[in-house]
Amino acid sequence: MFRSILTVGIIAATATSAHALILEFNNTDFTVTPEFNRLRDFAFRIDLAEPIVAGQTYANPTLNSVDYTVFGILDSEPTPSGFPAFDLRRNAITDEEFYGQGSSFDFGISASADLSDGLQLSELSIFTFNACG
Repeated sequence: MFRSILTVGIIAATATSAHALILEFNNTDFTVTPEFNRLRDFAFRIDLAEPIVAGQTYANPTLNSVDYTVFGILDSEPTPSGFPAFDLRRNAITDEEFYGQGSSFDFGISASADLSDGLQLSELSIFTFNACG
């Protein structure tokens, strides 16, 4: 239904014990350039199940859960029911469901990252997030 190009601005990530990670970001953290329709508001919370380590790259890591809300206006064509917008809200999605629906999540952490204060945007070497569902 929609496709947007996102440019990362700020990512709030907190490291908990043993450097586990809860990553949170929303539409105010990005510059959004819609190609189809208007993605207006979104928020994601990703709870990683595995600890993170500086210098490592993670491809579809094990997740405890993913929560998200995505809202937008459908300019080019309405939903099949004729509704001119979408408002998706999902909570406690398991990693099997998240990855099973075609989503992906890859990130890399710089070797010099200090994870004692959480993961900062400047400490990411790669960040690719595709939430299809």
